[in-house]
Amino acid sequence: MRYGVVIVTFNRLSLLKECISCILNQTRKFDEVIIVDNCSTDGTKEYLEDYISNNENGVIKFYSLEKNIGGSGGFNFALSQVSNDIDWVLIIDDDAMLENNYIEEIEKHILKNYYYAYSGAVLTDDKIDTTHRRLITNNILLRQEDVRIEEYEKDTFEYHLSTFCGLLIKRELINTIGLPNKDYFIWYDDTEYSLRINQFSRILNVNNAKLNHKTVKNSQTISWKSYYGVRNSIHMGKLYSSNKIIFSILTYIYCMLVIIKNIMRVLLNKRREYGLVCIKIYTDALHDSFKGKLGINENYLPGKKI
Repeated sequence: MRYGVVIVTFNRLSLLKECISCILNQTRKFDEVIIVDNCSTDGTKEYLEDYISNNENGVIKFYSLEKNIGGSGGFNFALSQVSNDIDWVLIIDDDAMLENNYIEEIEKHILKNYYYAYSGAVLTDDKIDTTHRRLITNNILLRQEDVRIEEYEKDTFEYHLSTFCGLLIKRELINTIGLPNKDYFIWYDDTEYSLRINQFSRILNVNNAKLNHKTVKNSQTISWKSYYGVRNSIHMGKLYSSNKIIFSILTYIYCMLVIIKNIMRVLLNKRREYGLVCIKIYTDALHDSFKGKLGINENYLPGKKI
């Protein structure tokens, strides 16, 4: 079997260096490493050009994009560049540090099971982060819950929804279900992709395969990203809910209640600025999702103050 890995990076050169080191030190070697730089401005492009020229082994392929097309666009592009002879593709961000036996541990189960997708345990600050492996608990509203921590004490467990943090997918399945939706820009692209995977296979988590997720918790409760989260989750529900009419009605009611709640917050002058931002985000997201308007919204660019 031949393994590939795709990485999307943006302005996190120090993390990317560590990520590459973890990838190249796997006990079960990758046959192809594809790195997509989402128009970084921190010297990532120059570093990778120099690294590849001085360590040319044909394994690493690097693409520098002319503009930031978001995580979903980056993974869409990266997966489109995977060579035809690769059998399995691992998807990670630049902050996912694989333990050196990550692929080796998963391969043991590939050889004795038949799933189209596998993953490992994600640790943050040496503790298992359950948010990366989730179950669908309501097929109408697509409600989700994290897989219980007790499941990580087993050898493996089966689940529905994965983030792109250590998800290994059979190339044959990628050819069947297509690429991640680049028009989501950021957030829920991995959930929507998992729902496509679920049409053919559950995902098997191999608990002895571990990665350290060097993420930084964001203290902001709402930001430019929130627009994409609301919009994309509604769009996704309209595609995959077992009852799309009920989903649409209840989602509309929920969003309107959020808007009304924040109108009251503004009128009562309680966290006025926060309320105004919430009203704008939910109004725009509700409108765009029901109109099917996806892609980058110029009012919600990375880092932009709302």
